[in-house]
Amino acid sequence: MSETPTPPQSRIKDLILKGKEGRDLLQQQLEKQGALVDTIALYERRCPEYETPHIQKSVQAFDPNYIIALSGETLLNLISLGKQAGISLDTYSFILSSQRVANIALEHGIKLNNIPDNLMPIDIIRCIAKVKRTKQNDAG
Repeated sequence: MSETPTPPQSRIKDLILKGKEGRDLLQQQLEKQGALVDTIALYERRCPEYETPHIQKSVQAFDPNYIIALSGETLLNLISLGKQAGISLDTYSFILSSQRVANIALEHGIKLNNIPDNLMPIDIIRCIAKVKRTKQNDAG
């Protein structure tokens, strides 16, 4: 029993705004569900340029308890800039947006990764509090 194709005029049409060379998983999933999908690349992903002292000040001198990176691209940019500045990131504790981003961290030797239940600000705060309590319990 084969399905009758949905006529194009009655299909849902979705326009996805994304970064140049962005992933197309959402587009693929929507198309599988029968939607007509188009995309427009509205920004280009690239690492900003910073002088080494700026990165050293932001990471080493500030010495954060937690580094929050909510995208794989952001994390990869930090890894790249950290290498240029001679900063080892493997001793820092990270709050990351998803398991996919945590896998990127692990591939680069960053093992202290934590993922909040959700990406709402309160959930990120709760994740930090949970990690802090765990560290205190481990130390005490």
